[in-house]
Amino acid sequence: MKPLAITWVLLVGVVSAALSFLGFFAHMRTGGTPMIVTPGPGVVFAVATAILIWSGMAVRRLRAGKDTWIDAIGAMRVAVFARTSALVGAGLVGVLIGVMGVSLTQLEAAPMVSNAIASGVSSVIGAVWVIVALVVERWCIINPDDDTSGSHKRNAAACPSRPGRPVGPNV
Repeated sequence: MKPLAITWVLLVGVVSAALSFLGFFAHMRTGGTPMIVTPGPGVVFAVATAILIWSGMAVRRLRAGKDTWIDAIGAMRVAVFARTSALVGAGLVGVLIGVMGVSLTQLEAAPMVSNAIASGVSSVIGAVWVIVALVVERWCIINPDDDTSGSHKRNAAACPSRPGRPVGPNV
């Protein structure tokens, strides 16, 4: 699996921020109620970050040949979770930055100041989530020379017609 390009993640975040800002700004200018952000997204982002770090460390132990609770299939799941977290996190951070930008245009209203602070804090925590996701995804990349005899046994059971060969689309 090729790692996710950082430029792609940045593009998702920037486009999300721009569209969010334009959409919420137009909504507010036509008399709509602003979207109020609580610190809740930051808590969810922090929990996702902790799960990624915990499972990513298990993948590193697996790659180093140390005893761990995770296996090769679990490492693949961690890689998918990390990749998804990077893209979804970039999009959500972009939306929160757009909301923060709209809130900063209305600083004369106290609730908008609170909204800008909550959006900003959640955006920072979300950015940490995205960075951790990119790092963990790179931890999950397995080079062809990383194969061990234990993984061949599992692959042989998964694909009896090709014993000893890894199962996957690029094989």
